Amino acid sequence: MPRITGGSLGSRKLRSPKGTNVRPTPGRVKESLFSILMSRLDGAAVLDLFAGTGAIGFEAASRGAARVVAVEGQLAGLQEETSNALLASLELREPDTRIHSARLAAYANCLAKVVNYPESLLPLLRDACIFHDIGKLELPADLLNYPGVLPASPLEALRCHTWIGERILNNITFLRPAARLVRHHHERWDGSGYPDKLAGENIPLGSRILSIVDTLDAITNDRPYRPAQSFPEAVLEIAKWTRRQ
Repeated sequence: MPRITGGSLGSRKLRSPKGTNVRPTPGRVKESLFSILMSRLDGAAVLDLFAGTGAIGFEAASRGAARVVAVEGQLAGLQEETSNALLASLELREPDTRIHSARLAAYANCLAKVVNYPESLLPLLRDACIFHDIGKLELPADLLNYPGVLPASPLEALRCHTWIGERILNNITFLRPAARLVRHHHERWDGSGYPDKLAGENIPLGSRILSIVDTLDAITNDRPYRPAQSFPEAVLEIAKWTRRQ
């Protein structure tokens, strides 16, 4: 049986039993690889694993892998299009939504590292930041653009955006893991938040991070009822409400 000698696979030579070097053909390379596998693994298992008689179906496997990569690329493209469509719809009602959400995602990423938030959950936290206000899609536009501090009754209506956002994200497979964080990003440490009045560590850590960065961004940007404050002022304000909000 010929054997493979040194060099890269594309340039390796097969040495015949008499020592004569010959240029390997694709068929000989496959036969040699197949013989190595058969000598090191269970023969029946190898035959079950690879198609064909006496040669491995590398071409078929390669084509299959290429199809998988193509499908994954298409899915990623569809996810991006879905995300952009949702944000564009919300942006028609709140023009600063996209940049506000992007700032939250950046702040949250920094804060997550400080509190040792699991790295594997960072994409989930990012999605929660990007879509934390998506529930406002179902609220009246005049409620979203109210020029001042909302009275009690409209404020209660506005608070519905948390559980509405959860419902929307639960219907989108790739965003579903972020739905719970979105629902609870207005809970407060003392239990006075909404919608479920969760308290302390019963509030998901991702929701607590989101709540802090949302507050930070709100304080450091202009509102109809007050001008923006500096970052140091915002930090002091957030620290003042520790263990309450």
